[in-house]
Amino acid sequence: MSWFLIFWLGSPTNYQIHSSYDDKMDCQKQQAYYLGVFDRVNTKMMADCVSYRFTKYNVATNSIIIKRYEFK
Repeated sequence: MSWFLIFWLGSPTNYQIHSSYDDKMDCQKQQAYYLGVFDRVNTKMMADCVSYRFTKYNVATNSIIIKRYEFK
């Protein structure tokens, strides 16, 4: 699990993780799909594939928190 598909609106720092992928190509395929959907419904929502360098697993909420990410 090294790639995340994130959705954001307004600023990439205001993101929500949608899904995770082992392969960059799989993530980019889903990114292209969602960007097409967002374009058809005329929204300013964006989708990006990001890799992570440091993650923290939050046991209390059973979620992964991305502390630092980079756009590829």
